[in-house]
Amino acid sequence: MIVSKSFRWSERRARLALAALLLGGNAPAAADSSMLDTLQLHGFLSQALVITDRNDFFGPSSSGGGSLKYTEIGANASFRPHQDVLIAAQVLSRRAGGDGSDAKPVLDYGVVDYQMVSNQRRTLGAQVGRFKNPFGFYNQTRDVAFTRPGILLPQSIYFDRTRSLALSGDGVAFYMEERIPSGTLRGQLSYGVPQAGDDLRGTLRLDTVPGSLDPQRSAIGQIRYEHDGGRIIAAISRADANASFDSSVPGLSDGDFYFRPWVLSLQYNEER
Repeated sequence: MIVSKSFRWSERRARLALAALLLGGNAPAAADSSMLDTLQLHGFLSQALVITDRNDFFGPSSSGGGSLKYTEIGANASFRPHQDVLIAAQVLSRRAGGDGSDAKPVLDYGVVDYQMVSNQRRTLGAQVGRFKNPFGFYNQTRDVAFTRPGILLPQSIYFDRTRSLALSGDGVAFYMEERIPSGTLRGQLSYGVPQAGDDLRGTLRLDTVPGSLDPQRSAIGQIRYEHDGGRIIAAISRADANASFDSSVPGLSDGDFYFRPWVLSLQYNEER
């Protein structure tokens, strides 16, 4: 079952929430009204039943009636304090086969987005905060079920057991969009500190080893071309994500983890 809900607050509720949480002070009535007109709230909920014939995936999927331990819940908000500035954030709760402790709500992304150039031909902008990394076609929306092309994303690219390292980062990202006669050329480069969650620690067999696994400064970039309104899409992505492990056990040396793939993505869309 997949449920999606999108709505806008009434002006009265939005005015109260925005004044309490975001503005923290008085503003001219005209500017306040204009800002409230841009406020958007969205949410999504997906609950999956996973059934496999052999290997367990997201819980005991190969026994009984399958596994219901795959749930995704998200809520996001955005508004524009200025025509060139967007402030957006999303909170995500995701259970993927665990006992429920992994479903603790976390900040999925939270950015201040500034577009220094925006016209009919091109867009140039920058984001500061926690942003989703451009990796493949679906990394930035991989937790929204109705944006995925299938039941699960290809694990050779969107590996769920180390997803935190490539999913998002805290830092700065630059992006561009150039609209040409044959299509649209997009580019994005992000630099910052990635996330290193329990998924990465467990995959590296470090969950029972005393010590700290800390992410290091990393970079992920992508160049993407969309032809004929998205009928043909091609992208090349490059990641240089790093983490280091500092052992607390005498005699056990420290270690470094590197994630440095090149990914070529091609997609053809046709309406029937």
